[in-house]
Order: sequence, then C-alpha cells, then structure tokens
Amino acid sequence: NSDKLLGNYLVDKSGMTLYTFKNDTLDQSKCTGDCTKEWSPLLNEADMALGLGLTGSLGAIERSDGQIQTTYNNQPL
Repeated sequence: NSDKLLGNYLVDKSGMTLYTFKNDTLDQSKCTGDCTKEWSPLLNEADMALGLGLTGSLGAIERSDGQIQTTYNNQPL
C-alpha cells in the first residue's frame, strides 16, 4: 500500500499492516508461544506479490513449530 504521509508499506490480503519483530533475526522468528497470540505470523500463502512502489523480495522460512512464515528481505513478517 502507499500513503502520502507514510510512504509505501506492506499489508496482508485483508489490508492489515504487516510488521517485523525487532527480536527476530534474518530467516528466524523469535515470536513463538504467547507472542503469536498478540502478533500472528504471516503464514505463507499462494498469490503473494509486492505492490507497486515496493522493492525487495518475498520469501519464506520454516518456523520452529513447522509452519511456513512469509519474509520480506529475509525478515519474518
């Protein structure tokens, strides 16, 4: 998405803003257990694409619970 004041930002298929977690490292999510109740990981979905104006790359990692989580520039979302 794009906003005149905020610039470009990532959203999920419902239009909800996506975030990174400062404790995550590249290709590894530190948000597990209760953390995922407040900050749900973006689990890998088909039909993912970057919107106009966004550069970088989408990818995926396997979480410690075996689920596949989407990444942006190797940072878990």
